[in-house]
Amino acid sequence: PVTNAQPLLAGGWLQSAEFQQVEGRAGHYVGEIADAKRRWLRVTSPGLDGRRWFSDLIDIDAPQENDAAGAIVARLHPGVRLSGRLDDAIPRPIRIGRVELCVVEGANQTIPLQDGWKWVDSAQVRADGSFEFPSVPAGGHAQLFALAEGSDGKGYHSICPPAEELRDYLAAHDAGETDLIVPAVQRDFWPQLFPLPENAYDRSIILPCTPAGAVDVQVVDPQGQPLAGATVQFNPNCFCLGNRVILPCHEMSSARLLGDLTEETKWARETFYEVRSDEKGVAHVRNLPAKRQQSYQVEAPGYVLPSDPTSSPDFETRYAVLTTESGQVLRRTVTMERYIATAPRDLAVVDAEGRPLPNLEVTVAELAYADAPDDWQMWSVQRFGTQPAGTSDATGQVRLKVPTEAEGRRVTSFRVIVAGRITNPPRDAYAQRQRLAVAAEDDGRSIVVQISDELPAEPNAFLAVNLAYARLDELGAEATSLRQLQQLEKTPSIALLKQLLAASDFHSHAPLEFRAERNLLEAFNGPASPVARVSIGDAERVVVLCRVRPHDADWAVKPPLRFAPEAAFVFDPADGSLIKMIGGWQSERGDYCSVMLTDLGVPGDYFVETSAFDDLAPFEYLQKWTRLGHEESPALVVHGYANASSWSADAHEGSLSAEFGFTGYSFNSRNLDDKLPGQVAGGAAAPRKLYWDGRLKRFLGASQMTCEGKPLYRVITDESPAFQEVAIDPNELIVAGGRRSFEQWLLWDVLVPEGRTATLTLELSPGDPEAEQLAATAQWKLTAGVHMLQLHLDPTDDADFMDAEVRIDDQRLRPEFKIPIIDVASLSSAPGLPVLRHSPDDALLVAFPAEDGDAQLVGRVILDKP
Repeated sequence: PVTNAQPLLAGGWLQSAEFQQVEGRAGHYVGEIADAKRRWLRVTSPGLDGRRWFSDLIDIDAPQENDAAGAIVARLHPGVRLSGRLDDAIPRPIRIGRVELCVVEGANQTIPLQDGWKWVDSAQVRADGSFEFPSVPAGGHAQLFALAEGSDGKGYHSICPPAEELRDYLAAHDAGETDLIVPAVQRDFWPQLFPLPENAYDRSIILPCTPAGAVDVQVVDPQGQPLAGATVQFNPNCFCLGNRVILPCHEMSSARLLGDLTEETKWARETFYEVRSDEKGVAHVRNLPAKRQQSYQVEAPGYVLPSDPTSSPDFETRYAVLTTESGQVLRRTVTMERYIATAPRDLAVVDAEGRPLPNLEVTVAELAYADAPDDWQMWSVQRFGTQPAGTSDATGQVRLKVPTEAEGRRVTSFRVIVAGRITNPPRDAYAQRQRLAVAAEDDGRSIVVQISDELPAEPNAFLAVNLAYARLDELGAEATSLRQLQQLEKTPSIALLKQLLAASDFHSHAPLEFRAERNLLEAFNGPASPVARVSIGDAERVVVLCRVRPHDADWAVKPPLRFAPEAAFVFDPADGSLIKMIGGWQSERGDYCSVMLTDLGVPGDYFVETSAFDDLAPFEYLQKWTRLGHEESPALVVHGYANASSWSADAHEGSLSAEFGFTGYSFNSRNLDDKLPGQVAGGAAAPRKLYWDGRLKRFLGASQMTCEGKPLYRVITDESPAFQEVAIDPNELIVAGGRRSFEQWLLWDVLVPEGRTATLTLELSPGDPEAEQLAATAQWKLTAGVHMLQLHLDPTDDADFMDAEVRIDDQRLRPEFKIPIIDVASLSSAPGLPVLRHSPDDALLVAFPAEDGDAQLVGRVILDKP
């Protein structure tokens, strides 16, 4: 027994000690495996001969050998001693260099696309160009990359083989799929491949090399003077086949983490990772990939690199780009900008009624400091950076990037210039570059353009305007909240929204910008509005969707590298009062929520869904569904996965008439077959959905579900007052559905239990149960599993009959009898029954009386006898 062994599982971190020795049993180790994808295992141990020993690659789902107790047996043997040298392209003696090694293995020791077992190592290059890896696991393929400096002081790296050569190698050695190649050759470096045969404990290779790229970057200040001590940072990496990234010379190798290597070199940092500029401001960067595009960053105290012209204001990036040449030293000059702390400043430009005014130019002309508020500083690019300017959008919003401090002093106010034409039938107005002082931070006020009622003497002259920085109520506006809400519906305006919130004494969150795309009631029918009015039975709601800033946030309009939280403000259109803000929250993990307004198909049932990433092991995503009209708390709270849920939504049909809706669940980045069921408590299979019952006003289903052995979702029942648990037996039939909003369509999910079959019957029976009339019946067989059944009843030119079409999954079928006229839209498909039904025998699908009362259409699913 080996008492100092280290079992290494695919995807594990070498220092995490996943396996522990079993006390009192020498050579026995035990560990927990939470992820079924981590099936590959090797066991390793320091050998007595100075070489590390390895087991064969073990598939823990089908190990080659088990002992009497069922434990996996791992037999260790020495690894391959891999020695080699860099070819003569590098002049000797080599001053310094390193070779990186990566082994990625899967089934039959081929290189898998992902989830393979990985081993990485690093070796120094000797002066004569030789290198050695004392022990490498055998049977797979060594992926090698080298970086070195020759006696000429120039950098060299191993040749990155073309895609055709990699393809030939994979085919010749049956080493893996060609899909491995594309991700590798898109990176800076990629490796050369060499086989590691079993039972060949010594292997010698030659690694061809080529001159590396180089660049001298001169860093200067805004006046063109050299900046000594600036840091120029490149970050080239090597992508190994099998989805492993190696940072040259900085690799945390498997061997090093297990204690074999202790030397760390500063060479890579000094030549390309973090190169310092000299007294002339020049950073001599070497050892870059040849003939590859490289991005780099420059840092200097008190200065910043100019922002990339293609970056967005929300996610500003600062980097430069060049394309290297093999063996050549390029020259680049980078002019730095003086660092000025800035923040976005959102301003609303509106008229005296709160209507947004688009297309007005707003430019900052002056600023004032907190310690001298009356000493206005004329804008200077050298002192304050780029002059902030912007144009108001359709909602009247303009975002300016303004300094928060300059020259060590806090900025508290700006003077802006407003210019532009204002459409104002019957005569337009014009702001003639008028100036106005505004606060540096949002204080609830807006730029209000007051248009004169007095017509000018000249017939073609514009109306005069006057500017004010104020809240609308400060200007004597007499508009009530109701009138302002109505105006907000016509022309969404952040200024009006702020006024409405203030009137309701709401101050916990400030609206930042509208989110029209979150209005899914309109998003599929053309341009959506961020303001929506919906009917909820006898009442109405007006919902306003936007990004918001919590009052205690340490950011102005967005957090660094993230978006601000989203929220839905719900107003009562009867008086314009705020009922509730839904959303605006932050998860325990620190992620801000997103929001959407949608329906599930049932008339009057509209929902605001908010969601965010969170640590909810084993889940990662938190969803809250809040029903309008019951805004006091969410109707449903679910843990699941991001980008893995679906829901029924019929608003794009024009009107809602469904009896039911649903929310469906899957896994992130996996398209599960709709016919694949989940499993609930007790082992029963069920459709992967929760069903909204429009009559009961409840979500029906299982509170927890798995799929393929992995947790699928979890309902937080004590936070979901509109959820009703439905317990299902493994031998029961499940039927869920009813009428949809589509023209005369009905839909059901049907699950036939494993090992059983069922019969779908559609019967036309007499309206009078005592009438002596034979029923007309159509029947179709259903196999075990999930099926989607649809029934379409479509009026024809015959005033007395309808066409009927049945669909079982993708198969279209028709009953061999005529269907009398049925008013599908106004009838319950299964009167008095919940939309989710289960039974050990049979379940009703539909029971529709004909308009003339002489017949009844009845549909059922009946479990066949075992």
